[in-house]
Amino acid sequence: MQHDHIVDGYTSISLGGLFMSKKTYFLFLCYILSVILFVGCSIDTSQIEENSVHIEPSNLFQGDTERLKPHLGIIGGLVKVSISGSNKSIFTRYEIWENGELKSSHASFSTPVKNNFNGEVSVSLKDDIENNDLFKVTIVISHANGYGASEFTIPKFSRDLSFSPNELRKAIDIKEGEEVAVWSLLAQSKGRSFFCGDIEESAKKADWAFVLKVSVKDNQDNKE
Repeated sequence: MQHDHIVDGYTSISLGGLFMSKKTYFLFLCYILSVILFVGCSIDTSQIEENSVHIEPSNLFQGDTERLKPHLGIIGGLVKVSISGSNKSIFTRYEIWENGELKSSHASFSTPVKNNFNGEVSVSLKDDIENNDLFKVTIVISHANGYGASEFTIPKFSRDLSFSPNELRKAIDIKEGEEVAVWSLLAQSKGRSFFCGDIEESAKKADWAFVLKVSVKDNQDNKE
């Protein structure tokens, strides 16, 4: 508790038995604040910045290409990915869910990225022209200087089901090594409403779902 006293014509302050003038008290406070500021500024934030992964929603079809979307027979989505730091790789994984049960989970395309990567991860599904019971899936990781892609097929859901994509709703930040769902295709019995909230939770509630996941890892960790 602070107490003020008059000693020899000027005000002094007693703090828990410590006796000092107001001038000394002011200088003491300045010293304490300077120490706090020095400690705060000297905290190493490089690790936070180095491990920063920012993902935000976007559109596979933009501008004039939006008009072509209904004519191409493509169902797909896209997210923008920003990575601070160097010596990283982007990984993609897909899952197939049926009636709340995870039926399959497979690593898909991955690629090392350059310093401070700014690019996109996109996915598309379309009918396989050679087999009507399959979807041809294309997953692409792209940036200003090029892209890499993976193509494969998956069994298509029953024709009796209606379907709807479920996209990322807002920008998110994830930790290095953390995997996050960024897009899904849901299929439900006709007449059932779609639960298009959290991507993973909605997949578990659908009759059928394809889920795309993204993660970023340090290349050094991948060697271990």
